[in-house]
Amino acid sequence: MNLDINNMLLGIAILWPLLLTIPQLHSRLPWPRHLAILPAGILLLLPGDASLQLPWLLFGTGFSLDTEVRWILAMSIILWFAAASISRPVNNDAYARETSFFLLALAGNMGTIFAGDLVTFFSCSTLMGYSFYALLVQKHDAPSQQAGRLYLVFLILADLALFEALLLAASISSDLDFAAVRQAMTGTYAAFYLSMVVLAFAFKAGIWPCHIWLLAAFSASERPKLVLIAGIPVAMGLLGMTRWLPIGEQDFYVIGWIIQLAGTLGMVYAMVRLLSLRSTALLAGWLSVLLTSLFVTVIGLGLSYPTLWQYVAFLIYPFIAIFGTLLAGVCITTDQLHDAQRPPDSTLSRIHALRIWYQHRLDLMSQRYSSILLAFDRLWKNAELALLNQYQHLIDWNKSRHFLSGWKFSSTVFVLLGLAFAWLAA
Repeated sequence: MNLDINNMLLGIAILWPLLLTIPQLHSRLPWPRHLAILPAGILLLLPGDASLQLPWLLFGTGFSLDTEVRWILAMSIILWFAAASISRPVNNDAYARETSFFLLALAGNMGTIFAGDLVTFFSCSTLMGYSFYALLVQKHDAPSQQAGRLYLVFLILADLALFEALLLAASISSDLDFAAVRQAMTGTYAAFYLSMVVLAFAFKAGIWPCHIWLLAAFSASERPKLVLIAGIPVAMGLLGMTRWLPIGEQDFYVIGWIIQLAGTLGMVYAMVRLLSLRSTALLAGWLSVLLTSLFVTVIGLGLSYPTLWQYVAFLIYPFIAIFGTLLAGVCITTDQLHDAQRPPDSTLSRIHALRIWYQHRLDLMSQRYSSILLAFDRLWKNAELALLNQYQHLIDWNKSRHFLSGWKFSSTVFVLLGLAFAWLAA
């Protein structure tokens, strides 16, 4: 019964985030990003392994969960939950669009972790990679756009190389399960297959000297995406290299030494850059280059000495899980320190200074021209009073003129003349 529940949750952990990518659905749910992680979290807490086979999908898709995969699943759940918790909606439309890409990348990441064969891993990692590219460029500023373009170029090159390796594996082995391909890839074309796989996952994980996009993404991304960089492209690239390469199956001495040399040079270069850092902004990026170069060196040792790989193989999955969690913690810490050391925005400071200058100029003008304004006010009042007096005189004169020229004045004059003539006649 417990096995059936685990198998069911294994499929739900992948399908549920895909279903929630529909904007009309996740916009009506509270905390959609956290709800999408819930089935994977329940699956992690339940004991026992799980397996889900879908022979009708693609070339026979298979998903599985065992003890080794639980390390990677635990790391991924921690990082996705942290990224979902520190995400803050600024614009509702932009946040809803970013949530869709967030859930697509989550579904691809879950599928990549649970994938049991090459085709499933390739399909889910491609979905995860291009969804993460969409997350990178959501900020719409020049640094994030530049980081997104670099990541897209390396992602396309990685998928082309990985597809070549997949075609070669399909031509040699009828079963594309990881274990079957590792056992079959020991013949003539093994060197080409190894080269394509190592190159592809070096592109995907930002391993030196393919770390250009990784540093650009660390310097341009916001805090939630900084947390996800360690768990989506980088850690999944290391996981893919572990699963695709036939490590411990045969002695690949020359290719192993070349990989060891590249890893050693990457560690030396990363150490030099870490010691010469003047800011914490790229600390997580160069630390990632250092640890991935160390991982590549161990992979090269395993290819050169298959017997040695048996003693370190059980540490690979815990290393990837600790690497992703540690790098995410460094990203959060350094980003907070960078925020504390960051000077105030120059545009806002200029606007504030301009406002202060304008207020100061207004105060000076009011003090300088206050006496002139008062004199003008007195002059205006005196002129207004003089005009009113003149207008009053004009009104009085008009009244007298109208009286002298009116019928009242004429009748009065005739009455006086009549009295004068009566007095003279007497």
